[in-house]
Amino acid sequence: MNQVDAASCPGSDPDTIGWWEAYQLAEANEIGRLAARTDSGDNHARRALARLLAEHGRYAEAVDLIRPLADAGEDVARLWLARWLADSDPAELRRRAQTGDLYCLEVLADSVRWRASAEEWREVLCRPDGRLVPGLEAWLARQGDVEVIRVGAAAGDEECQRRLDRWYVRMAECRRRAAAGDTHAQRMLEHWRGVSVS
Repeated sequence: MNQVDAASCPGSDPDTIGWWEAYQLAEANEIGRLAARTDSGDNHARRALARLLAEHGRYAEAVDLIRPLADAGEDVARLWLARWLADSDPAELRRRAQTGDLYCLEVLADSVRWRASAEEWREVLCRPDGRLVPGLEAWLARQGDVEVIRVGAAAGDEECQRRLDRWYVRMAECRRRAAAGDTHAQRMLEHWRGVSVS
């Protein structure tokens, strides 16, 4: 792409035109031109270049580009930084989560949920006194894994406690139906065999 088509821009103010030009350069995979614009202080180009590098699996470079915008408090940049740190620098992700960055905290919680023990979940989700880390309530509300819900309930989250109580009631009913010969209930119990209900 030799020329950026500003004429097709959806707006006429300079900020919108700058965004449109960066968008077009990213769509054309113009990494060099985006880098030059980034070096001259164009934050639209910085965002577009960071996103493009991440799409190419170059997370560490994307992190370096987006970090200044994230550190300045830009929400989208903070979210992207958290996601890309999970792929490039889990130690920095954990440090940022421990200092209260909610985006990093939620991404860290997601990353440990699938590959860690319940003890590591507790380290991420709970403060040293055993209570839930402030800000994780919305993340917990989106979880369906009973083990994660159990950790939240043990940490004092009332919604998790209610959800866990409902799960216990459903499991008791499922056991009753399975004992009466309900094959669907028997299959459900088989599926949940490894999950502790105490």
